[in-house]
Amino acid sequence: MKARRVNEHTFVVVLEPGEEVVAGLTGFAAEQGVTAARVSGIGALSEVTFGFYERDRKDYDRMTLAEQVELLSLLGNLTVTDEGPRLHAHVVVSRTDGTALGGHLFHASVWPTLEAFVVSSPVELRRRMNDEVGLPLIEP
Repeated sequence: MKARRVNEHTFVVVLEPGEEVVAGLTGFAAEQGVTAARVSGIGALSEVTFGFYERDRKDYDRMTLAEQVELLSLLGNLTVTDEGPRLHAHVVVSRTDGTALGGHLFHASVWPTLEAFVVSSPVELRRRMNDEVGLPLIEP
């Protein structure tokens, strides 16, 4: 990973081939002390696992693509939990035939690059488990 501060609150983070996206971005947040941020990115991936939340089951249906895909969009946020930084992101990816798929990001391996902007907030945002929903939600 390479990162550069662009201004007081904005970083450019470039993940390299083979890096795992969630671990890379949460690791970056921990190193920089980022406790709340908006994240956006594009690039390409060699594998991605994403999902759709089934509210009745309070669990995700997951799909893994073990193929080269273009990362058309990564949008999300970084917050903190008692365990440390947490990335909540959604992705849209494109296969070689141009079809697009997407959902909640669980795992992705970069190939050859992922270029992200991380815009931090000076105010910490925390997530806590919401038992009714079954997910850790931001406490505004």
